[in-house]
Amino acid sequence: FTVLFCLFLHFWKTNQEPQVDCGSPYILYDLDGKHVCYDCNYAQAAKFSRDRNLPERTPNTVFRSSPNVNQQTDNNVCYGFPVPHLLGTYQCESHNDGTGSYTCYYCGVCQPVWGVSPFGRSHLYYAATLRTCQGVNPVPPVCILRNESESESFEHCCLHKSVGASEYSLVEPNGQTEGWNCLNSCVYEKMGHSGSRFCFSRGNQTVNCLDNLEE
Repeated sequence: FTVLFCLFLHFWKTNQEPQVDCGSPYILYDLDGKHVCYDCNYAQAAKFSRDRNLPERTPNTVFRSSPNVNQQTDNNVCYGFPVPHLLGTYQCESHNDGTGSYTCYYCGVCQPVWGVSPFGRSHLYYAATLRTCQGVNPVPPVCILRNESESESFEHCCLHKSVGASEYSLVEPNGQTEGWNCLNSCVYEKMGHSGSRFCFSRGNQTVNCLDNLEE
């Protein structure tokens, strides 16, 4: 599995984050506007994703109904209800042809996992969400995590990682990465470049999590 990094400019420190109610009407309205298309079929989910005007190559996860909050952690990670309340879910992939078009694949029923920023915005952790999906056989390839690095989510950011020939250290596990085409909210500083900020998306460089390697 490989990743491509993109520069990230804004972050805040976790110990300064206030607790935000995952189930507040504003948060759920924000999540619904980005990821809920009520009773949509494949074509409608694709149009819904296209109408979001996301950056090229950005996937979009679409639920057929609105999630309700079952659990919230101290770090503002929110979980929808598990079985039997899982939501019908599409994973929609960009055509990457400049048209903004998408093709959607049904992943089964899944438990939504999302985060909340101190600024009152939701951020879906699609890798953590897709891990919970069930009920489809065979599973479409876009619904399957390709590597443990892709499953890195809010609950686990590598403390140190290498991308290609460069190394990075974690500075913020809950950065505001929405809109930067990043896999998650993990924000890093590049070794030797004090003050730099990076988050990561799919790409063509080799990535390794160095947490468990001996120095």
